[in-house]
Amino acid sequence: MRALIIGGGIGGLATAIALRKLGIECLVLEQTDRLARLQAAGAGISLWSNAMRVIRELGLEEQVVARSSVLRRSLTLNPKGRVLAELDVESLSKTAGAPSVCIHRAELYSILADALPADVMRSAARCVSFAVRGDVVIAHMSDGATVNGDLLIGADGIHSAVRKQVLGPDELRYAGYTCWRGIAEGPWADEGTAILGMGSGVQSGLFPCGPGRVYWYATHNLAPKASLELSTVLELFPAPVRAAIEATPSHAVLRNDICDRPPSDRWGTGPITLLGDAAHPATPNLGQGACQALEDALALSSAFGRTDSIEAALRAYERARMPRTTMVTVESWRAGVALQSENPIFMMLRDLVVASPAGRMMTQRLMKRLLNDSKEAPKEA
Repeated sequence: MRALIIGGGIGGLATAIALRKLGIECLVLEQTDRLARLQAAGAGISLWSNAMRVIRELGLEEQVVARSSVLRRSLTLNPKGRVLAELDVESLSKTAGAPSVCIHRAELYSILADALPADVMRSAARCVSFAVRGDVVIAHMSDGATVNGDLLIGADGIHSAVRKQVLGPDELRYAGYTCWRGIAEGPWADEGTAILGMGSGVQSGLFPCGPGRVYWYATHNLAPKASLELSTVLELFPAPVRAAIEATPSHAVLRNDICDRPPSDRWGTGPITLLGDAAHPATPNLGQGACQALEDALALSSAFGRTDSIEAALRAYERARMPRTTMVTVESWRAGVALQSENPIFMMLRDLVVASPAGRMMTQRLMKRLLNDSKEAPKEA
């Protein structure tokens, strides 16, 4: 059996590692080259306990922990720096059975890529379409070449060509805000502490991200593709986030308008399926994007561990994953709506709730659902 994996990001590489453990031949077709992928990965990524359990199953936990920062607590601040709430991440992680960490995206990508033989990944190979001929899946590449396999997994991101062919064209849903991200070099006073900031139409975060580094992000409500310089809104973020932003060279700052897609009830057909952002793109408010792609990889390999039928395994994987990824997409969107609010009355109530015992209990409950891999779906999507 040969699996064609379209997309060599975190989800695609993890899937190849997991499937190869079952003896399934894999070929990862990545449109960029590896150096370009590493150079583009100029941000951090949170791997919560649910993702780290997958990393453990892949045999890579020791490497990831060595090159990341283990998170022990998070502090939620208002723009003036007052602490509204503290979350005991270490305790939640212990209950979930694995640490929660933050790692430079390039480091994680390198660890995953190095876990595969060189001939498993083909760079500068952009898949533009596919066809199914009997028992053979044919991937058509942008240079006119074709590649054959027994199944095809679309792990090609939020702009997935595979998704477009499977589900038809659909528009991204703009969340109403833009996000800047970067990595700042320098010492971090409290290595295990993450900072989350809330304000009027903004949110921000600061995470230790491996030895001598911090990862930061900052958002601002904005019309899609509108122009706004980060330097003009620095005063809206807590002082530690501002300091990290100012310590980051401007050319190293990434910016993206935040989008997702409403959950879909179908990811594939026949020997085709989707994975990661190609299947269930979510806004980043819960820090679960890569985590859910990693969960997908393990769930897909588990499905193949139970049956030799390609179609049966793919449909079982989809049924197993859809409730959980729907929950993450819905809860991420809801969190974004609350966090990006500019309504003064709502903001006042939001801050009071976050600082209250009831608010802390709500946060802990949500985190437990995320970190412990609950398959509970929301009542409304």
